[in-house]
Amino acid sequence: MKTKHVIILAAVLAVLMLTLLAKKTFRKPEVEVSEYETVNFSFDSSLVSAIEIKNPSSKEPPLRLNRSGSMWTIPLRWDAQAKEYKIKDFMKDINALEGEVRARNKRLFKDFRIEDEEALSITFYCKEDEVLERFFVGLQKPAPGRSFIRREGSDEVILADKDIFTLLGIYGDPYGKEANVTDWLELSFIEIEVDKIEGIKVVSYDQGPLRKVDIVKVLDEEKDMKQWISELKETLFPLNARKIRSYLRSLRGLSAEDIANPNGKGYGFDDPYFKLILTYEEGYLEYMVGSTSGEGLTSRYLRTPEDNVYIIGKSTLDNMNIDTSEFFIDNPLRIDVETLEGVRIKSGGEVFTLGKDAITEDAEYVKVIEKFEVKNLVFDKEYANGLTGPVDNSLTLTRKGGEELTVLVKKIDSDTYYAQIQGKPDVFAMSGELFESLFNDLDRLNRVPSGTEGIVDREDIN
Repeated sequence: MKTKHVIILAAVLAVLMLTLLAKKTFRKPEVEVSEYETVNFSFDSSLVSAIEIKNPSSKEPPLRLNRSGSMWTIPLRWDAQAKEYKIKDFMKDINALEGEVRARNKRLFKDFRIEDEEALSITFYCKEDEVLERFFVGLQKPAPGRSFIRREGSDEVILADKDIFTLLGIYGDPYGKEANVTDWLELSFIEIEVDKIEGIKVVSYDQGPLRKVDIVKVLDEEKDMKQWISELKETLFPLNARKIRSYLRSLRGLSAEDIANPNGKGYGFDDPYFKLILTYEEGYLEYMVGSTSGEGLTSRYLRTPEDNVYIIGKSTLDNMNIDTSEFFIDNPLRIDVETLEGVRIKSGGEVFTLGKDAITEDAEYVKVIEKFEVKNLVFDKEYANGLTGPVDNSLTLTRKGGEELTVLVKKIDSDTYYAQIQGKPDVFAMSGELFESLFNDLDRLNRVPSGTEGIVDREDIN
């Protein structure tokens, strides 16, 4: 055999031997797959006194949830209350885990990133911090909606049917991330029994102390029932109890953005921005809003009657900081075609008058004034005693017996319209849409339904 052939054969033999050696040394681990089965992670959740969630790769402290009686608290947030329903649901999900065995060998833990020192751990404690159950969640994420888990002391790696990281508020690559503490905080801050509230006060301090709402329940002896009345100046329009109840119910659904140190300083409560006071027969609850918080300067600190301090956003504050107009009845002008005798509209130097025959349920203008509504009350000092200067627009309603009600309306700028009831000092704003419907294109009043011609009068007052 030629030397050249010998060299080639030797090279081929060497490659074969290296390949066999590599296969022997670097043999791919076999992954064991079992039938879908219930994972035995069940435990008695009633025995759990604390839960700790820890990610060794994170620089943040672990999340701990402590049970105190029926309430859960979070030490990382000054023992603030945690969401009880979220914790119950979490333990229920863990108890109900199902999955497939994917490995029974410690040498494979690295493949799943589920070693004790690397994996995220979840520990359930019972009395005196005795470990009731602890398991690990691998940082290697499988298909969406699933996760690798392992009980402490066990070699079995399970492909579970839930994404544990999502349950914890951890998204994307879990490396270096702890459970989102804010997700576990109970951020609703108003707990009231709506039917027991006897009074509501809303006081704004941004332009000096200003009572925007001051309403109370009083007994109507004739009807033998309580009704809401205003303690402020004579109320423009009657109050709607249904709207008041709706407001009180909405307060229970408000949520804060975060919680602050209740013993901290610089919250601005010594010079408040706003107060909401809810009165019971036996006392009252006061919610005080102080200075702004954060870079955007739109969030503010709020102190509850329990002296907890929250950070609330602008939309939450706006939902609290209303005025009495929020509770006015629908159809506040009390339009009733049976009792309404005439309508007189002054606009642009002209006056239009609708006689009784033009006032029907189907009349377009009657439908407009039925939907009359107050946008908000006006508290500018300039208008403390009513509208000032010339008023170019008015709406006068004449009812049976000659009773008249006149609404004076003034255009302040391109999108601001102020109004008042003649004889009452309160000034309120109306929407531009309502203004347009009431005072623009009044020639349409001459286009009345067939059979009612001649019942609309028009005169020039210039």
